[in-house]
Amino acid sequence: AFLALKDLADNGRGGRGTVVVQSAGNSFLLGDDTNLHNFQNNRYIITVAATDYSGAASWFSSQGASILVSAPGGGGGGMGGYLGQILTTDRVGSAGYGEQDFFFKSGTSFSAPVVSGIVALMLEANPHLGYRDVQLILAYSARQIASETNTWKYNGAKNWNGGGLHYDALTHNLGFGMVDALAAVRLAE
Repeated sequence: AFLALKDLADNGRGGRGTVVVQSAGNSFLLGDDTNLHNFQNNRYIITVAATDYSGAASWFSSQGASILVSAPGGGGGGMGGYLGQILTTDRVGSAGYGEQDFFFKSGTSFSAPVVSGIVALMLEANPHLGYRDVQLILAYSARQIASETNTWKYNGAKNWNGGGLHYDALTHNLGFGMVDALAAVRLAE
């Protein structure tokens, strides 16, 4: 699998590298960590955690230092019921979760597609970006969130406004922060 991902990075998109986005997983309560999985901890992968309605890490989102950014994935945020979850389509009729053709659900499987959509917008704005450029722009443009519950530190980078990039240093459940579509696309341009 590592060699296949390396090949995507080396040869995909005409040598610029295929951008691969992966969910962090929904196993926080089981003690799972993205660093334990060969896809989520791979340098060729953008691993995405989930945030809840209030902008904190979702209670189910697996943690790990390999998480690059976070994006909305539902999880309540103290809202109770379905109000803090993601509205999505459902299979028609009895084949689905309920009688309606939509339902409310939470999971990191919602946060990774948000980041994938932002990556598509970035590549539309600048198709010459390599996969590492995309990762760097996502990290640069991410917003610090949940300051009251997470410990944010700055790394030693000197190439961003004279200082380092902020990252979730203690719990490792938000990466460099919440993805920001507008900022990411502007940097891509």
